[in-house]
Amino acid sequence: MCSGSYFLQAVRQVMIPKADGNFRPLGISTVDARVAQMAVKMLVELCLNMCFPLLHTVIVQLALRIKQSRKQSNIVGDTIECWISI
Repeated sequence: MCSGSYFLQAVRQVMIPKADGNFRPLGISTVDARVAQMAVKMLVELCLNMCFPLLHTVIVQLALRIKQSRKQSNIVGDTIECWISI
């Protein structure tokens, strides 16, 4: 990937039946494509966490609060509290 010589293969298309009798296309990526996507995801997350450590902390705290409260009406308030508390 680093050398620029890696190119993804075409996605395999499978037709999946729907409830009304029609079919819809479903794209299935190859294993090497998923590995490449995960590698890029890990690098981007590492760079963002290093560049924005405060943002990462806020996102983790907010995710925990949302999981605990499970009320969407508290999301905005929890977000503001997270920013103020740090």
